[in-house]
Amino acid sequence: MAAHLTHLALAGVRDLDIYVVYAETSLSIPEHNEFVKRVAGMMGWRLRVVKPSTDFVECVRRWGAPRLKRRWCKQVMKVEPTTRFVKQQPPKRLAVFGLKKHDMTRRNLTQMMWMPEMGARTINPLWAWNNRMVRAYLRKFKIPESPIYATLGKCIGDCVCVLYVKPWQLHIIRILYPAVWRKFEQMDRVLKGKLFCRSGGGKPKLYSLHEYLALAQYSKPLIAFSRFKQ
Repeated sequence: MAAHLTHLALAGVRDLDIYVVYAETSLSIPEHNEFVKRVAGMMGWRLRVVKPSTDFVECVRRWGAPRLKRRWCKQVMKVEPTTRFVKQQPPKRLAVFGLKKHDMTRRNLTQMMWMPEMGARTINPLWAWNNRMVRAYLRKFKIPESPIYATLGKCIGDCVCVLYVKPWQLHIIRILYPAVWRKFEQMDRVLKGKLFCRSGGGKPKLYSLHEYLALAQYSKPLIAFSRFKQ
């Protein structure tokens, strides 16, 4: 949505290179990747797909599974590829992101700031928006939503992160996206059944892939999906 807002605001500006940058991680849903490319083509945007230099499974082999206090996945899978692309552009760069204040956990982020690692100023035009405002904007300009939102929910398509994926989502991934599921199987073998870590209000507990998957047995979203598949 930030991409649409940027193009709308700068529609009359000439001699300005505008790119839409999408970080296609090695643990993203293929259907969502295709959706991004389709929408960019429909809107006439200049899309640039960036990818990490190292596969997610290999990163897990090096550093272990991402944890809340060791969230290397965002840096390696998204920030570094995006930064490489931005730094290749001419000086006086402006990077526009779709971050919202109420979604953020890092306190050092602001609506507009200088990012020395990118050599660019960044701005978040949606910073003060709430979910109701976002939905109203999408309806007004008839911007489509990713088809995976209907099955997996939002904020999971570009990277099925070990940190945040829920058991019921993992169950659906096994059914609909076998290539992504095989990545989870590889990571589980690398970590010898200690892929997921959840606290549950007490001492953190480690789960293997199939132990974590079993937690989805009585999940309401999974039951709804089973009925949908029938």
